[in-house]
Amino acid sequence: MIAPLGPIVVPTPIDDVITFGDSWSSANHVFGSSPGGAWPQILAQKLGSTQTADTDGGENYARGGAWVVPIEAYYSSESPTPVSQQIDHYVTKHRTFDADDLVTLWVGGNDLFAYSGSGESDTTPFYRGTQTPAQLNKLTSDMSVVAATEVDALKRVLSVRARSRCSTWSTSASRPTTRA
Repeated sequence: MIAPLGPIVVPTPIDDVITFGDSWSSANHVFGSSPGGAWPQILAQKLGSTQTADTDGGENYARGGAWVVPIEAYYSSESPTPVSQQIDHYVTKHRTFDADDLVTLWVGGNDLFAYSGSGESDTTPFYRGTQTPAQLNKLTSDMSVVAATEVDALKRVLSVRARSRCSTWSTSASRPTTRA
């Protein structure tokens, strides 16, 4: 018989996949553009769960076309919910995340497309690699704001207890103990 040298760590099973983001993660509702299931829905299914849009009572708050930072030139009252508001909607409804929740956040592509000028007629320099140093500096500056805002969104998720949790089985204990 071989005895373990220390405690055996058993990951807490994942019960729900909670998603925030843009069209790459959308459950195909409210501006969703993914045909069929998006990657979080497929992941939830592989984990033995299901995932539907929050508008149908589910845990997928992602919206196709969503931004990290609403960009004035492209943003209107009809624009999809920005990721920070998606998180706020979840927190207002649920208050916290459970130990068995997996929280996903995938967003920023729409911001990059807008700041690189993909909605403008002058995008050729960005796609041919002929942009000027001033254009590159502006894009870098704009995207650094997006990155900082996305980090703030992650901090918001973490502040409502979306931490990794696991159960530890000690060879001297008769039942698991949970630790953060």
